[in-house]
Amino acid sequence: PGEFAMNQLSIIEKLHRVYTDFLAWKSAEFGKQAEQEIGGEWECNYAAMPGVWAACFDFAQQIPAHEWQPEQARQLLYLTARDNESEYIAGMLPESALLRLCETYQQKPVYDAGWQLAVQLPRLSSQAVAWQWAEYFCNDPDEYTCRRALMVSGSLCAPHTERYAKYFWQRSIYRNIAGWDADEYQKIAVLQALAAMGSPLLPQYLSLARQDGRQYLMQQAQALGG
Repeated sequence: PGEFAMNQLSIIEKLHRVYTDFLAWKSAEFGKQAEQEIGGEWECNYAAMPGVWAACFDFAQQIPAHEWQPEQARQLLYLTARDNESEYIAGMLPESALLRLCETYQQKPVYDAGWQLAVQLPRLSSQAVAWQWAEYFCNDPDEYTCRRALMVSGSLCAPHTERYAKYFWQRSIYRNIAGWDADEYQKIAVLQALAAMGSPLLPQYLSLARQDGRQYLMQQAQALGG
């Protein structure tokens, strides 16, 4: 038991170290800027990312999720969020770890973590639990997160999908996000979600997409047979 406990301790310490090292690098590079304000894919410049992957893999796969301290769960969630270009960490999380990070996110969201967790939901062994979390992420205020969650909901044939598809189509809260029209992409996600589940509502929304007239939305409608 002594050796096992020491090994667990070193795994936990390694997670903490890669977390603090990353924060020190971010601070040196970008000062006090919030993650979402830095721009796209800035984390790719972090040369020590393979060490982050290794520490996260060891922690998530060797320390049972129910034994994690809240602080450890938050550190893993943050590092998962920062690995948003490759999505390696999110993809290797055991089921219990994925669910623990969903709960940790629910307590305090971390930018660029939610959509990655949503994308992994089809791996869950319980369809009901996958549906429940997919609906939770459909309500995320972050545009990209809720959009990906709707697409995942469609692929899961989740019973809430059509209701949210209608809601996403009608709301116009993302027409001007930092100077671009994300509403068009919300509507593309509606078409993709309805198509993925073979919804009888799809023809109606393909018709609405043609009437809408925006280029990429019309292209998506044509691709889906509208």
